[in-house]
Amino acid sequence: ISLAHSTQARIKQATTLESLLQERNKLIQNYHHQELTQQKTTLLRHQQQERWVWGGLLAALAIIAIGDIFGKTGRKVIHEYLPELKKEQEIDLTIAN
Repeated sequence: ISLAHSTQARIKQATTLESLLQERNKLIQNYHHQELTQQKTTLLRHQQQERWVWGGLLAALAIIAIGDIFGKTGRKVIHEYLPELKKEQEIDLTIAN
């Protein structure tokens, strides 16, 4: 098949434009990928720092959890013994049910 020179030039130009557009799209995708990766890295760094802060805080807290306090007798026992226990053990947080 023999094509006119002008037709060959247009095909070459279209092919070149197609290639340019493909390269442009690849660059845009790569840029967005790098941007997302950087955002994920920053987020993970913040999450790790937050975990470290909370982990250190919780490790420094003395917590007591008391479950199944039944009726007047249960409340009386807690009322009588909990304040002394908290002082002895240096309890920072009490959770009672």
